[in-house]
Amino acid sequence: MIHDKKHLKYTAIPNEEMYWERVNRSLGWLGDTKQEQHNKQEKLKNVVIGIAGTGGIGGQLAQRLVRMGVRNLKLADPDTFDISNMNRQMGADLQHIGKNKAEVVAEMTYSLNHDVNIDFHSFWRIRCQLPQSKDVGLVTHDLTVSGNNATSLLPHYTWLHHWVVD
Repeated sequence: MIHDKKHLKYTAIPNEEMYWERVNRSLGWLGDTKQEQHNKQEKLKNVVIGIAGTGGIGGQLAQRLVRMGVRNLKLADPDTFDISNMNRQMGADLQHIGKNKAEVVAEMTYSLNHDVNIDFHSFWRIRCQLPQSKDVGLVTHDLTVSGNNATSLLPHYTWLHHWVVD
């Protein structure tokens, strides 16, 4: 894992044989022919999905996507687990009280098979427009999913869609 104040990341240790063995039972719903199934699974394997909010919905979604064969996730959540989360959120247990939700979910999800790239951030900047300065990186992804139940953040999901990190 790469871990510094600006960038937190788990890097995949790809194992193609294990990958195809573990997704094999899911291929049937992707198409009528083996070639169609394989092509669609390749799309899932290569898609990059950002999840904003990794508590109850986002945490479960991250694990489900990896189990389906998605290999690239970007997670963001500034919140930490507390006792009130224990009744409904993956990762909310005595061991993780006070720890950042995105970091815990990234660790738990990566431990499933080490065959996934996960960028995670314990913050998101509340901005409504993209900054134009050269010192800000713009990292794209294919889909942003809201795993957050805070409606006050809805105007900022446009920003999260562009996944600006510094």
